[in-house]
Amino acid sequence: MDTLAKRYGWSHTEISANMYWENVYEMYEYASNLNTLEKNEQMKFNFLLHATSKEVANSWKDLLIPFPDRKWKRPIRKRQKPLPHKLRNKQSKSKMSEEQRARAKYVREKLATDKKRAAQEYQEYYYGN
Repeated sequence: MDTLAKRYGWSHTEISANMYWENVYEMYEYASNLNTLEKNEQMKFNFLLHATSKEVANSWKDLLIPFPDRKWKRPIRKRQKPLPHKLRNKQSKSKMSEEQRARAKYVREKLATDKKRAAQEYQEYYYGN
């Protein structure tokens, strides 16, 4: 920890006397992310330097940072993809065959269960419930 602190400008006494453990941990996260970003830039430079073609150069993928932003939340899709027109139109429902009605019912139930499952996964991922 002292090495990281010196690297980013904090003295050992400042850490031990003036910082709470939460602040020390945040500093550790910040320093780890900076190390990863620096390593990523160096590796990307070497990768692009030795790439033989444009396709190979475009295949570079950045390293994942070890501590992503705590405030970041996955964007929630506001509305689901609508049902096909045949399934939405109430007038055509009366003209449907029994097979089509059964399929329409199955699709509606599947969409509802998928929506509930996605909401449950989101809740577990972000809130641990």
